[in-house]
Amino acid sequence: MELATRRIDIAGIVSGPDSAWVTQCSRQITDAIDGALRGKRFLLHDRDPLFSEAFRETLAATGVETVRLPPHSPNLNAHAERFVRSTKESCLDRLVLVGEGSLRRAVREFPEHYHHEVARQLKAAPRTAPIPIIALTGANLPHERVSAMRAGCDRYLVKPCEPIDLVAMIQRCVAETA
Repeated sequence: MELATRRIDIAGIVSGPDSAWVTQCSRQITDAIDGALRGKRFLLHDRDPLFSEAFRETLAATGVETVRLPPHSPNLNAHAERFVRSTKESCLDRLVLVGEGSLRRAVREFPEHYHHEVARQLKAAPRTAPIPIIALTGANLPHERVSAMRAGCDRYLVKPCEPIDLVAMIQRCVAETA
């Protein structure tokens, strides 16, 4: 998870991960063309033994510094911990998965659902449908904007932004719905 934008990248899915598999994932996420860590300087990770010395060396070779979190410190990685919990509770625990393919699809598609479900629910309810929704996000990517608008957001504002810009956008939304 990229902390600034909360963007999720799934490095891979396997039924029995081992250190070799995690090291291979490190090669994929540091790929110079389309790796999820391209342009990033740090990777936070817990103390799972799967994050081996080979894993750390692979990242270091591409200029990514690994930061091992202290033991028993889930609050230092709270956003990722919450996403994993939400994926389990709101997605995997509610689906009947028929094979690895359906698991992969559910995990791949859940982040978009996770980020925009509140907007969908508000727009679907007659009582709250007229309320304007502003997506305030760190994700300044065209597909993120399209996804938010399809979910029912009326406006899209990228962080960091000036408070006065947010206030002006709120005032415009209120004036348009009055």
